[in-house]
Amino acid sequence: HWALPVSSVARALTPTGADGRLEALGHQLDGPARRSAMLHASTDLRAGFVRQAAQWLRSGRLVDRGDRRDYLAALHGIDVPMVAVGSESDPTCPAPAARAPIVELAPGAGQWWNLGKGWSHADMLFGARAGDELHPRLCAWLETHRDRCWSARPWSSPGTAARNPPDGPA
Repeated sequence: HWALPVSSVARALTPTGADGRLEALGHQLDGPARRSAMLHASTDLRAGFVRQAAQWLRSGRLVDRGDRRDYLAALHGIDVPMVAVGSESDPTCPAPAARAPIVELAPGAGQWWNLGKGWSHADMLFGARAGDELHPRLCAWLETHRDRCWSARPWSSPGTAARNPPDGPA
């Protein structure tokens, strides 16, 4: 299996980070931090994923490789807590694209957090303000929904008690 060597290309093409060419990656990151993100926050893309992404772009839908299953249609209305975070300043995933899964998959149930301007894609993960402004809010959201997600016991349906103990699957 071949892979698109994204990490090798990133290493070869990443400038020093001090000249501002990587500013779109993170508005809150200084030059060395931008360069580090470019070098260490990328990975090679497997051929299967590249083909799958090309299929999504061609069809305009998130479908399986045989174009038989539309993942968004299959997941529409799913009753799972969802949150999407985006920014008007994110060139990688603009706010409307970041919000789309909430609108499509969890209409009325999901939460959309628009960080406004001044946040780029990498800023949400390791920008100067992320640890104070976004991460505590995200942790609180996760804590709120943790019990709901983990309280469901799929192994407690009829006929499964003998195979799986009450403390969890074996």
